[in-house]
Parts: sequence; structure tokens; C-alpha cells
Amino acid sequence: MLKEPNPAQAKPIKKILLYGNSILIAGLASKLGQVEGLEVTQMEEGDLGNPLDVNMIAVDLRDAKTSQALPVLCAVPGVLLVGMDAITNTLTVLTSQSHTAQSMQDVLEVLKKAM
Repeated sequence: MLKEPNPAQAKPIKKILLYGNSILIAGLASKLGQVEGLEVTQMEEGDLGNPLDVNMIAVDLRDAKTSQALPVLCAVPGVLLVGMDAITNTLTVLTSQSHTAQSMQDVLEVLKKAM
């Protein structure tokens, strides 16, 4: 007999918005899609509209369109904004400090700690 999962024991879902359409964002979307407990959506560009129902926004800092949206993204209240730079291998929590990220696994570990 199968037991139904107890809602009190279910892991909370963290919502992540990947903003942009770079190769880095596509790779991250692929990896995060495999992580249990995460709901990942991607937005290439456009109006963010009302405050978003997300815990984190991840961006590629080398993507020109994303760079133009940073002031708006920074203004979203209560949302962790994470910038990634594949050229310098850095991951910057824009409200905190930079971390060295040599691989996608390093990126995943920093994101997990930040949430």
C-alpha cells in the first residue's frame, strides 16, 4: 500500500527566475531543472510587471540586454539577485560578495547556500 506524502514533511519549493537567453543561462536552466524542490522559469527580456513571486533571480552579467535590466532587477524587493560572469568565473550575489565558480557545480553549491 502506498502512503501519500505528508504535506507538512514536503520540502518547500524555491522559485528561481533565470533572466536572459545566454548559453550560461541555458546551461543553468538545464542543471537547475534536475534539482528537487526548485521551480525554475526563464524570461528572456521584457517587462517584469508587478513584484515577482520568486526567491531568486539569476542573470548573466555579460549579456548586454540583461545589463540594461539590472536596475529594475535590483529594485525587486525581497528577492536575491545573483549575477554570473563566465569570463571571470565569478558568481556575485549582488547584495553581498563574489565567489569563485569554476564549474556549474560550483554555481549550484553557491546558489544552494544563498537560498
